Amino acid sequence: MNRRRTTLRLSLVTLLAACATGCYERVVRSDGIGASHSDVQPEYRSDTALDRAWDSMFSPPKSPDRSKRFVDSK
Repeated sequence: MNRRRTTLRLSLVTLLAACATGCYERVVRSDGIGASHSDVQPEYRSDTALDRAWDSMFSPPKSPDRSKRFVDSK
């Protein structure tokens, strides 16, 4: 019986800890209607030449034509 209580307490503490963490959302860019009401914060990473080179090597290229950016290329 004592082992069952310990297991139940441990399960309850684990569940409460998982619920207490919550979600984290950070806005670094805001466009369009209602953008003036957003709390925009600076990015964590600096925008150095090394950062831009890293992004260009490991990010898919963006289409310069805005109408083709969200078209599925299958």
